[in-house]
Amino acid sequence: NNIGELGARTLKNVITSKDHSNLTELNISYNSLGDKSTVLCLSALLTKSHQHIKVLNLSGNKLGKHSAESICSILKTEKCKLIEITISNNYFTAFDFSELCEALEANETLKDLDVSSNGIGASPVLDIDASMEALGTALEKNEVLQHFILSGNQLEYSQLKRMIPGLMKNKTLLGIHMGHNLGRIDSYGFLTPLSHD
Repeated sequence: NNIGELGARTLKNVITSKDHSNLTELNISYNSLGDKSTVLCLSALLTKSHQHIKVLNLSGNKLGKHSAESICSILKTEKCKLIEITISNNYFTAFDFSELCEALEANETLKDLDVSSNGIGASPVLDIDASMEALGTALEKNEVLQHFILSGNQLEYSQLKRMIPGLMKNKTLLGIHMGHNLGRIDSYGFLTPLSHD
């Protein structure tokens, strides 16, 4: 699908309409929205009277910096109702991911987050290292996140291990997925290097 900017405007009107105040799930994945159209849709979720969406799927929409900023703004609002966000298969960088992690630190609603296949590992090394440290801080401070998918981001074990201190202090995470990176969570719940045997 390709709903474009016109479709995004229509969708924003639907989200903000009183007739659709019972709308709790928004799946607009794989519509090639891009940042401009997505930011337009997400602006509806920043309006206090229209924060009824609990599940948001924006996978495969060629999203980058501006969409990441909008998602972070939503997560930081006191009235945020989101419990699940799927933003896989987009163009988020390690810097964008760091911003998302910062927003997670104080968020009190989000239970499931999927950031798989964004190529975070293709970012500059210093940005990757900073993003993994930011993830560790978020996991330490966040008290609600239960399920996290980081698969398919081409991350080295040396980068992933920067989140270990925060991960070890986390009390709520029930599942973390690391497939297609060079680290894995073993059967005891420890982050270990991926074996090449």
